[in-house]
Amino acid sequence: MKLKPNYWVLTYALFACAMSLVAVTYSPEQVPIHWNMQGEIDGYGPKYIYLIFGCLGFLGYFLMDFIRKIDPNSRKIEKNLPAYAAIRNIISVLLSTMTLMSIASVLIKEVNVSQLMVTVMGVFMVVIGNITPRIPHNYFSGIKTPWALNDETNWRKTQRMGGYAFVCAGFLMIIAGIINAIWVMVIAFSFLMISMIGVYIYSWYIYKKRI
Repeated sequence: MKLKPNYWVLTYALFACAMSLVAVTYSPEQVPIHWNMQGEIDGYGPKYIYLIFGCLGFLGYFLMDFIRKIDPNSRKIEKNLPAYAAIRNIISVLLSTMTLMSIASVLIKEVNVSQLMVTVMGVFMVVIGNITPRIPHNYFSGIKTPWALNDETNWRKTQRMGGYAFVCAGFLMIIAGIINAIWVMVIAFSFLMISMIGVYIYSWYIYKKRI
């Protein structure tokens, strides 16, 4: 089954690409490319790096389409194309959004990029957390543990547990971005890391329970 193109996502990626050309035209030779936790610029690069950033939305979109075609479990992906398409679209939109936020830091000086990125990442994690339980059994996307890859039941339970972790961590990141609190951000990332370890242990536990 052919995966239908999402023209809204492609248009958004094209907009990010066009804005990267604007940024190259009106930016100084050196532009900010990295920010610390306080939102202060701590890394610079040549302005032409925006030409690479501008292509990331398209790259993420078409790379996911290519991966689906070469996945050994492509037939299983075909059974739940909407979930796979949603992941493809989210990755593309996230990359395009991060490009636009980086450009905004140059064209609009008052933008706190770190705070904005944390908030946006939190929103995307909540969305991904809701989609993760519906991701079909495959080798390229989702939470891939050795036991989940070998058993569809394990896969479904692992993705569901991982989805809960993404949603909770995402809400913590949104709060951290809104109130601009580093300690909340640290808690969010720590929670996500610990949760992922817990998901791996949970996947192993399901495997041991079935043998």
